[in-house]
Amino acid sequence: MSRSLIAAAVLALGLAACGGSSPPDARLSAWAPGPDLPRAVRSAGVAALGLQIVVVGGLDARGQVGAEVDAFDSAAATWGNLPAAPVLWRDGNVAGVGDTLYLAGGLDAAGAAHGEAFAFDPVSQHWRAIPGLPAGDERGAAGVIGAPDRIYLLGGVSSTGVLASGVVFDIALQSWLAVPALPAPRAHPAAMRRSDGWLI
Repeated sequence: MSRSLIAAAVLALGLAACGGSSPPDARLSAWAPGPDLPRAVRSAGVAALGLQIVVVGGLDARGQVGAEVDAFDSAAATWGNLPAAPVLWRDGNVAGVGDTLYLAGGLDAAGAAHGEAFAFDPVSQHWRAIPGLPAGDERGAAGVIGAPDRIYLLGGVSSTGVLASGVVFDIALQSWLAVPALPAPRAHPAAMRRSDGWLI
């Protein structure tokens, strides 16, 4: 592919398990190209939702912000569309928790941070508003962690600069709380939750 935007293809890497009698977690293979994403896009929000990879919004080849939502079915190896996001954002904070997709804040075309939040139900195929980020905590480009009953947003970009602060959304209580700040401001940080609950 000869695109100046993020490569719009799905790649798969098979990894072998290290020793022991347990089977490998994937086939032992090299990277192989999959079907192209239906649109060229960068600065999109991306998350896993069940066996799907979901790509939300972002900038198109002309630099325009879109609301499109594409979903890659890893079992069928095909792309499909979900209903468009209710906002035009890039660098959206997207997480999949259980069977629900969440979009919690992002940046608009001018780079202003927004804190509105939404949940998408794949059964009803409907986006609904949920409590937004607290005033002053609006951000996009955060490190996003979807954990059981929680969504963490670590660092990211506000309307005025890069952030170190973090917030967590309690899905059951439908409320946001602050979490300890990162040691330094970070935009687009890679983040994960270990099985023992530690955030990395």
